[in-house]
Amino acid sequence: MKRWRISVLFFLLMPLACNKSLQIDVPSAQPVLVLNGQWQQAQQFIVRLTRSRGINDPVDTGSSLIRTYEVKNAFITIKQNNVVIDTLKYDSINFRYINKTKKTILSANYEVDASVNGFTDVSASGALPSLMTINTTLLQKNAAYDAAGNIMDKISFNFTDATASTDYYLIRIHRSDGSYANCINTTDTDFEKMIFNNPFTTQTCIDGNKLLLSDIHFSGQTKKVEVFVSDDQMTTGFTSGRVRRPYIELLHITRDYFNYIKTVNDYDIAKDNPFAEPTNVFQNVKNGYGFFTAYSIAVDTLR
Repeated sequence: MKRWRISVLFFLLMPLACNKSLQIDVPSAQPVLVLNGQWQQAQQFIVRLTRSRGINDPVDTGSSLIRTYEVKNAFITIKQNNVVIDTLKYDSINFRYINKTKKTILSANYEVDASVNGFTDVSASGALPSLMTINTTLLQKNAAYDAAGNIMDKISFNFTDATASTDYYLIRIHRSDGSYANCINTTDTDFEKMIFNNPFTTQTCIDGNKLLLSDIHFSGQTKKVEVFVSDDQMTTGFTSGRVRRPYIELLHITRDYFNYIKTVNDYDIAKDNPFAEPTNVFQNVKNGYGFFTAYSIAVDTLR
């Protein structure tokens, strides 16, 4: 019996004897430029430029560290259809690069190039898609009930798809105060299902700023959109004596923007799901990090 107890004690203590603390030196990485910009039609050119943060750098991402990672001595040029049309100047108040006069135009191709001493030059490019027209917009109050018996309003409109190639769209639905509506319901299979890869949610609706679709099934045709949202979100508001109504936005976007929104959604879901596959957010900046795109946007009120 005594020998048995000694053997058990030996096996219990053996894992402790095998533990050994190791100190691993993580090599520091050479920082690279991080460029971000999203342009819409008839707007100025705006770019944010920072440097990447290494694994050993502070993890706090508060506003106090903006100046730690901002890059304010860059030379940034804008090409429109392969011709340099402007050089951006640094705006120290808003931590960004911006021009004063020129604005984006529809159906043009843009390239942004940034160079800074001590860094590899970075660039990104993309086309500004044509502007779509929102037709026959209608808000139908108390049109349906959801599975829980809550009253839903119906939003419907249509637009004619471009015919040149595969096109991508983003629909955003706003409350009267400008915030995005939540939990949009639809049976339209053209919309990307942005929530199904999260096993911990019973939600079957889509966020009001993530209604993505491509024209695979309606290329060159008129697309009718029908979605449902809780009636308490589609109310009229009053601000400074003015009537404020809910409204919709129809963005004609690039394939890059389409992929960017999908991967951001996957990344947000993976953060709270220990069983999810790691997700990298889509980026399209050469020799660096970041994301650049151009898009056109049409707006209409709901009434």
